[in-house]
Amino acid sequence: MSEKTTVSISHRFNVPAYKDDYTPADLQIIKSMVKEAIDLIGGIRTFVKPGDVVLLKPNGVAAEPPWSGVVTDPRVIEALIEIIYEEAEAKRVKIVERTGVSPWSDIFTYAKWFDVAKRTGAETINLDEEEHVLTEIPGAKTLKKVRVPKSYIDCDVLINVPKMKTHVTCVATLGLKNLLGMLPFTDLISYHKDDLHQMIVDVYSYLRPKLTIVDGIIAMQAQGPMFGEPVNDMNVLVAGADGVAVDAVASEVMGIRSMELWSTRLASIQGLGTGNLSAITVKGKTIEEVKRRFLPAFPDIIGYYRWDGLTYPVEAYVGGACRGGCHCFAREGLDFVTMAAKALDVPLSERKKAVIIMGYGAKVPDKLPEDAVVFVLGDCAKEHADKGLFCGGCPCDVGTFYSELGPKLLGGPIAHPVFRREKI
Repeated sequence: MSEKTTVSISHRFNVPAYKDDYTPADLQIIKSMVKEAIDLIGGIRTFVKPGDVVLLKPNGVAAEPPWSGVVTDPRVIEALIEIIYEEAEAKRVKIVERTGVSPWSDIFTYAKWFDVAKRTGAETINLDEEEHVLTEIPGAKTLKKVRVPKSYIDCDVLINVPKMKTHVTCVATLGLKNLLGMLPFTDLISYHKDDLHQMIVDVYSYLRPKLTIVDGIIAMQAQGPMFGEPVNDMNVLVAGADGVAVDAVASEVMGIRSMELWSTRLASIQGLGTGNLSAITVKGKTIEEVKRRFLPAFPDIIGYYRWDGLTYPVEAYVGGACRGGCHCFAREGLDFVTMAAKALDVPLSERKKAVIIMGYGAKVPDKLPEDAVVFVLGDCAKEHADKGLFCGGCPCDVGTFYSELGPKLLGGPIAHPVFRREKI
């Protein structure tokens, strides 16, 4: 019988609520969790050797504060850096990320990663400014070549530090999905089609982080990865060397069966890791001890609705469109404008109706509401381009779509983190 892969779960009941000026005592509690999670799978020197250059890849999709559940907790990053320097004697630690839906500098500012770097001596790397090397992925099913940042090629160790969140397209976003953030943003957008999940697996097969630590201190449920609600008392870390097994365990902790994640299922079938719980040894806390049932993200725009009761007046005419592309961006865009309308107190009478047309063969009536704003998303719906704002491309031009939502629907521009609800 082959040896089982090992994944650890660390949990505390007494994790202090996040505050920007967290104390050394607050940090020490998080540090004890990070250390426990790593020690249960062999200790930091199993993954990092003296003199190594280490890249840390957190989740920084948007300029959001840590308490939102959107970005990797700076306390986890700071604790991990201290452990790497103190116990593994690494030469250098770099926190790497690229522009997401917000500029790189805004992401690092709101996530407090600049502050962490200043205190620990770690470097911050803007992957947008990196030289990228076009690299073949041996054995890839879909993504045969990828542009990889030079800092990855030059490093000794990549440690993946994703956030525990639900996702409108991928069900959950954990370790494998987070690695897409190592690639240029312009490339990433083009990957958002129905083969997105295989592309995630192809990228993982190449990057292969030596260690994955899922930050579930403050998790996110409902409309993740950006527009959901924080799970403030989750207080969990999940760690392991096999990123596929880590995702399998982390999703089960969220009340999501491991094989419900396309990326976990595909990677496991293709022999890139272990997605079958029966082949995984869980150390520390058991899954059942920390398990919750996270509210899932609604991926649809027809019958638009949110768990928090917020809605927006929408008509949708949808044909054959990619769930990972135009569907995903349409849903995220509607969540974006809905939260902004609430945060900015835009009266219902001033919220213009949105009409979304997308997909091949969409059945659209000859006459649309005269007072509505019409968005036509993606090349598949090009036959309706004359009916409104056409955001072409495959997938759609999400930059134009997002930037025009505020002005056309609410009368003015909206941007992160203006729509973020009041801190709980």
